[in-house]
Amino acid sequence: MGLVEIVALAGVYDYRTKYTKGASEYRCPAQLEPGLTAAIAAAAGRLFAAAGCRDFARADVMLEPDGRFYFLEINTLPGMTETSLMPKSASGVGLDFPALVRRMIAPALARAAGVPS
Repeated sequence: MGLVEIVALAGVYDYRTKYTKGASEYRCPAQLEPGLTAAIAAAAGRLFAAAGCRDFARADVMLEPDGRFYFLEINTLPGMTETSLMPKSASGVGLDFPALVRRMIAPALARAAGVPS
């Protein structure tokens, strides 16, 4: 999905700015150079595979001013609320909420279809 850039409008991005509507600006797609966006996406894909994830996950990244980045976590049960990042990421690639949910459950439904009941 798309990278989401988070900008705290006052101070640092903390619990308050995360969960207070309007306290942060979310840019999707992130306003990064294409090469950096591609590098982060590729590294996130490797992290996803190395962690043994399947179907979907959200990887949180910190970006240094010099362009270096590092991952904070990979979240296999990301939030799906109005202030959650997964729906914002999906909107960055043109998916509305119902389409995102369909895409998230499709692999599980396909696996279940192959399992005898």
